[in-house]
Amino acid sequence: RAEPPRRPAPRPKELSTGELMQRVQAWLTPARADRVALGLLAFWAALAVHSARGDSPTVDEFVYPPEGAYYLRTGDFLFNPQNPPLIKLLGGAVMLLHGARLDLSAQWRTNFNGWEPWVFSTRFMLDNRREYHDLFVEARLLNIALGALLGWLIYRWARALWGSLGGVVSAAAFAACPTLLAHARLLTPDLAVSLFMFLASYALWRWTEAPSRRRALWVGACVGLSFASKFSAVLLGPILLAQLWATRDAIRARVIPLGRREIGAHAGLALLASVVILDACFGFRGMFQRFGDVTFVSDTFRGVARALPWLRLPLPTALLAGIDVKTLDAARGEFSAGFLFGAWSTTGWRSFYVVSFLTKTPIGLLGLAAVALSRGRDRDDDKPAVLTLAIPAVAFITLSTVFFYKVNYGVRYLLPLFPALYVLCGRAAVLALRSTWVGPTSAAMLAWAALSTWSTHPSYLAYVNESLGGPELAYQSFVDSNVDWGQDLRRLAEWTRANRVDRVHLSYFGHVDPGIYGLSYVPLRVGQRPEGVVAVSVSQLQGIAYPSTYENAGNVVAVGRNDFAWLRRLRPTAVIGHSIFVWDLRPRR
Repeated sequence: RAEPPRRPAPRPKELSTGELMQRVQAWLTPARADRVALGLLAFWAALAVHSARGDSPTVDEFVYPPEGAYYLRTGDFLFNPQNPPLIKLLGGAVMLLHGARLDLSAQWRTNFNGWEPWVFSTRFMLDNRREYHDLFVEARLLNIALGALLGWLIYRWARALWGSLGGVVSAAAFAACPTLLAHARLLTPDLAVSLFMFLASYALWRWTEAPSRRRALWVGACVGLSFASKFSAVLLGPILLAQLWATRDAIRARVIPLGRREIGAHAGLALLASVVILDACFGFRGMFQRFGDVTFVSDTFRGVARALPWLRLPLPTALLAGIDVKTLDAARGEFSAGFLFGAWSTTGWRSFYVVSFLTKTPIGLLGLAAVALSRGRDRDDDKPAVLTLAIPAVAFITLSTVFFYKVNYGVRYLLPLFPALYVLCGRAAVLALRSTWVGPTSAAMLAWAALSTWSTHPSYLAYVNESLGGPELAYQSFVDSNVDWGQDLRRLAEWTRANRVDRVHLSYFGHVDPGIYGLSYVPLRVGQRPEGVVAVSVSQLQGIAYPSTYENAGNVVAVGRNDFAWLRRLRPTAVIGHSIFVWDLRPRR
C-alpha cells in the first residue's frame, strides 16, 4: 500500500526588520547595554592612550601644563590669561606630582613681545628634558579619563531617552568620532569645555523633569566649570535659554507651579554655584577690582570701563582679561590668516566651520544624525528632546559663521556640539522599531563611520572624510589643528632611525626641541636648498606664518608665508602621520 505524500515542513516565518529590532531591544536589557557601552568605551580609551603615547606635545598643549604648574606655585593667574586655568591646573598638578622642575625666574616671563608663555614653557622643557615626553603622556591620561566620562554620560542620557538600544547606538557614535578621539588625547581645554557644557545641558534637562534646589546647584556648578575650561562657554547662555524654551511644556507642568519665590531661589542658587566654582578655579584672586583700574585691550571692554569705571564684579581680574583678549581676537582675527582649500584669507572664511564640520565628521555619522532627525510616525512626543539636543549644533555653527569666522583654526572650536548630536543619534533605534529601512541604514552608517575613523589610527587630528579624499589629502584643504599641530615630531625621529638618516634639514610647526627625541637636525631657512633629507610640516609647507621657538633655548625665529613654496612642486619621499613631508634630496650615486 502506497504511503500518502508527506507535506513539506512549513518554513519558519521570516522576521520583519521591525520585529528583529524589537527582539534585539528585548534582549538588550539595561545591564547588558551597560556592558556593551563599557566595552565600547574601553576600546575607545585604548585607541586614545596608544595614539597619545606617540604624539609629541602640540602647539597649544606645549604651554598649558607649565602655566598650570606656575599658577599652582605662584597664584599669578594673569600670566597668559587667554584661556581659563582649569585644564592647565590639572595638567600642571599631574606634572608636579611626577617631580617636574619649574624655574620661576622672571627672565623667562618678560620682554619677549607676547611670546613669554612659549619662552617660559621652553625653559620648562629644557629643565625636564629627560622625562619631558612622559610627563605629557601622564597628564594626557587625565584628559582621556574625562573623555571616557563624557562617553558614558552620552550613553546614559541616550538610554534614558531612547532605551537601551538607543544608548548603545549613541555610545558607538561617540566611539567612532575622530574629532573627539583626536582632542581627548591632548591636554587642551577643548574636551573639558565640551564635557562640562554637555553636563550643564543634561543637568538642566533633569531639573526641568523634576525641579529641586540640588539639581539647580548642579546646573550652576556645570556652568562654572564650563567657563573655567574655555571661553567658548559664553555660548552656553544662549544654548541653555533655547533649551528652556524647547522644554516649555515641562516647565509649565512642573516648574511654574513652584511659584516665583521658589523659582527665584533655584535661579539664585544656580548663579551662586557657577560664580563660586569659577572663582575657586582662579583661587579667589583678583575679585571685585574696579573696571577703571584694569587695563583692557578691546574696544568693548574699554568702552565699559570708561562708562562704568566704578563697576566691580565678583569675578577674577584674570577671567575678565582673558575674555577681553578673546573679544579683540574675534573682532580683528587672531594670529594668522585663514586657510581653506588651498587659499589664504586675511579676513577669514564664513564657511570655514561649516566646511570643517561636514568634512571632518565621518559621512556615516552625518547620515546617522540625518536618520535620527527624520520624522517617525507617532513620534511627536519626543520633540522637546530632539530640539534640546539639536540646539548646540545650531548655536555653534550659526554663531561661529556670523561672529567668530575671523578665527579659522579648526573643528575643535565646534567640539561642544558633538556630544548632544551623538545622544540624538540614538533616536534612530526608536525609529527602527517602526520602519523597515531605518535599522539596516543606521547599522550600515555606524559601520562605515567606525571603519573610516579607526582606519586612521593613530592620526586622528588629520582625519577628513571621503568627500576630501581621506587624511592623505587633508593638507590640501586645511592647516593648523585640523591636520598638523606639531603632533608627529616623535614619529619623524623614529622614521629617521628606521631609515638610517643621520640628519635632517627641518622646519616643523611646533615648539618641542627635536633633540628631545634624539633627532639630529639643521634648521631649514628661507632660500636654502640643501642636498640632504628635508622635513617640513604641511602647515608651513602651505604657508602658515608661525614663528619657531625650539631653536636656541626659546629665541623666536620668524617663518614667512612662502619660505618653502619651492618644495610644493616636489613629490615627498615619505609622509609622517599625514602632517610632515620628507624629501630625500641627496645626490644620487
